[in-house]
Amino acid sequence: MISDTHTFSPTLINNLRVGFSRQLFTFITVGAEQGIAQQIGLPSSVPPDQVPDLNVRPYPRIGGGALGKRSSLNWDIQNLVTKISGNHTLKFGVNARDLYGGNRQGGALSGFFQFQRLTEDPQSPAGTGADFAQFLTGDVSTAGIDRILGNSWHGFNWSAFVQDDWKVSSRFTLNLGLRWDFQQKPVERYDGQINFDPNCTEPSTGLQGCTVFAGVDGQPRSFIDEDHNDFGPRFGFAYDLTGKGTTVLRGGYGIYYASIFFRRWTGDINLFSRSRTSYTTSTPGEAAFRFSDGFPFPFTESPGASAGPGARLGQSVNLRETDPTTPLTQQWNMSIQHEVGDWFFDATYAGNKGNHFSSNGYDLNQVDPALRAQLGQSLNDRVPNPNAGLVPGGLGGATITREQSLRAFPHFSAVNVFNPRLGNYISHQLQFNIKRRLKDGLLVHFAFTGGKKMSDSTQVPVDFGAVEQTNVNSFQNGLFDRQAQKSIDPTDVSQRGVLSLLYELPFGRGKTGATGKLLRGWQINSIGVMQTGLPLVISGASNFQANRPNSTGQSAKLSNPTAERWFDTGAFVNPPDFTFGTIGRALPDVRAPGTVNFDLSLFKDTFVTESVNVQFRAEAFNFLNHVNLGGRSNAPNTAFRAGADGFNSSATFGTITTARDARVIQFALKVIF
Repeated sequence: MISDTHTFSPTLINNLRVGFSRQLFTFITVGAEQGIAQQIGLPSSVPPDQVPDLNVRPYPRIGGGALGKRSSLNWDIQNLVTKISGNHTLKFGVNARDLYGGNRQGGALSGFFQFQRLTEDPQSPAGTGADFAQFLTGDVSTAGIDRILGNSWHGFNWSAFVQDDWKVSSRFTLNLGLRWDFQQKPVERYDGQINFDPNCTEPSTGLQGCTVFAGVDGQPRSFIDEDHNDFGPRFGFAYDLTGKGTTVLRGGYGIYYASIFFRRWTGDINLFSRSRTSYTTSTPGEAAFRFSDGFPFPFTESPGASAGPGARLGQSVNLRETDPTTPLTQQWNMSIQHEVGDWFFDATYAGNKGNHFSSNGYDLNQVDPALRAQLGQSLNDRVPNPNAGLVPGGLGGATITREQSLRAFPHFSAVNVFNPRLGNYISHQLQFNIKRRLKDGLLVHFAFTGGKKMSDSTQVPVDFGAVEQTNVNSFQNGLFDRQAQKSIDPTDVSQRGVLSLLYELPFGRGKTGATGKLLRGWQINSIGVMQTGLPLVISGASNFQANRPNSTGQSAKLSNPTAERWFDTGAFVNPPDFTFGTIGRALPDVRAPGTVNFDLSLFKDTFVTESVNVQFRAEAFNFLNHVNLGGRSNAPNTAFRAGADGFNSSATFGTITTARDARVIQFALKVIF
């Protein structure tokens, strides 16, 4: 980054900054490029790139994983002008960002294989079947394989703002501002993306719905319209209530727009940088093929636009909506701050409301749930296929299931609305801070936050490996009842308090020589965290439709929960066949165990010379040895399993078998020079 600050006059300053950043990230999986597929006896139809991805419940998946590279190159140019005029401090700025991101990786380069549900009782699957038994027979229920070429995305952003910090009087200051942002929707640099047009007629078959290609036959390079109306007003104030500078009332409001240059905003790269070939059967209860035989027909390499409008017939397709709306968040707060001597007190109310965020998609090809409940098992009956011979794969056979025939697009297995902007949330919080500045060797800081966050299907942009984060955003009934997704947010921490203490022990002050070195430099520190647990997310229904069970109408909350019975497991029951469960996305009144953890440390600094310090450290983590149930794993177990009577049959449902670390003590001696 290069920065130039030029002072034209004492009241006019210009700052110009030009910079860039670049990164390269490599993905390497265990067993990559070692021909493991052939070493375990699979034929050459299974590529040797990596260990095949095997999914055999209840055991952990093996194989697969991201293999490849990801990189980015971002240019940033900003100019800021500051003008002081009387009691106004004016700032004007523009910012231009040129963003590039490339990716070439796949997670199933040697295929993925699922061994599920073929051993269940098809009339009553709850509590029946054993996936491992199916694995031993070698019957693959579904499989697929990815072939990749890579993709490269580009987006250009402009923004401009004006800000006026107006000192109305010695006791009252106003902050007024307006920002405008334009974020170009990301485009694939070589037009390597596709979309689904539900209103098009596929020319060779006359069937409704076509695959369309970026930049081909009048199609746009991005399938999302541009949004030029992202204006963000800002307002803030500070008022000295007493005129003494010790009690201040502050408040503010602003609208902010989220960055869209990340993968939730990139398009469908099938047929270009990624081509997935799926292997399924159109007959429920039958295997797609034998694992030892390898794939039953050759997989597809990336054909690009030459694949034509019928390229995805018989498979699932993704529909990217043209809605240009940029995700925005409205944030507002009001606080009162008071200072007495060495103590500072702050009480704040903070609100945050987000709309139009990216959410998980839903299936436009979904059959009305009321009709599914009415038809029941007859949905699996075979009926004549009006599209026989027109569609490749199982959906082009002489017969298809009744359910498939009732879909809006029976020649596609699914029509997924791709990352729609349906995510919303709202949060209200009270925040308290008490601080004692460092004086006489003592510093104290206590912070408390209490509130609630409600959301529906908002995706968390940072979605890598956050093991304590339960982000459940998939729609249960996306086409017909998206409102059922709204609940308390699964990541909500309703109360959190943090206490920090630092005390420099007064021993040895004024002492010199060896005695002074021995007595001086002792410091004791403590950090304590007390917080509530996350809301519980119950899943595991088995009724041909739902993942959430029904509520019996009774709360699952217990007055005295234990590790053996954290909530009332009898409050849930399997829904009737082909219906959706009635419990919410997250339980409103039952949470995982909270955390109470205090760490304590004792430091001793001994300066042998001015530049050499010998530091002794004694540290105790969770020094109170408080039992914090659950830890970083799923606690308690929230996997409902329906028995023959519809109630839970799992002995581990509602139990906790793990805890965070007990007291841990460590000692260290460091030489700092």
